[in-house]
Amino acid sequence: MLRTRITATAAAALAAALLLSACTGDGEEPPPQETTTEAEQDETGPDSDETDPDETEPGEGEQTDEEENGFGGPGTEPADQADLPGQTVDLYTEGETVDVVGVAHDDVLYVRELPDPASPEVTALAPLTSDVALTGRARQLDDMAIWLELDVEDRVGWANLRYLAYLGMVTDETSQISDPGPQDSMADLAAAVVEELQEDGAPDLDMTVAEDVQEGDLTTIVVDVQGYADDSINGHRLHIFASDEGGDGYRLVSVEATQICTRGATEQGCL
Repeated sequence: MLRTRITATAAAALAAALLLSACTGDGEEPPPQETTTEAEQDETGPDSDETDPDETEPGEGEQTDEEENGFGGPGTEPADQADLPGQTVDLYTEGETVDVVGVAHDDVLYVRELPDPASPEVTALAPLTSDVALTGRARQLDDMAIWLELDVEDRVGWANLRYLAYLGMVTDETSQISDPGPQDSMADLAAAVVEELQEDGAPDLDMTVAEDVQEGDLTTIVVDVQGYADDSINGHRLHIFASDEGGDGYRLVSVEATQICTRGATEQGCL
């Protein structure tokens, strides 16, 4: 049954796992569970403080011929170890792949030259991007955020683990969710489904619409639900199917849930 298991035991296990990571190598940050911070906002799409492209100085931000052809520029070579902020985390293996999670459908995840939200951008990953290769290097910063080094189309850069995960087992959870009745929008229906996963007294879950409404024989929406107090399962990606009640709202038909795993995944579930 798809439920959050927010218990003192789970919280203690998470704390122990984070302490262990801080003691391996130089130490690395665990995936932060707090609400979005200003630094995290810098890691996904542009914020309102960024200069409008039309207001840049002449020549500012323009690529050289070498950069346009893939030579030079951020990400063409891995950053020197001595230039990396934070401490080493020895929990990730070169060649493993992860998926983008928790990024809104109208946003992107920036990959940066260094594990720093102010570092130059190397590239950007769309929501639902899958099979992003790890180099094996990871750093934990002073704010406890963990950043992973990625190999993306011959470019190397860093992204916050908050937006990266292993996707695990897929289950049909329709029978475990009460029918919320017709809802005015698919977003309202998704929120009603997520509320079913919320246990009394547990911290609020973080819901992100990763894929906007798709119309067809059934109407669908994809949301990432994160914030479980568990050191293995960080959340679920919910693929929600509904019928359009002829203008009377959207009624739930089925829900598929994919585990969002912190440490790795197999066909049997999160590690």
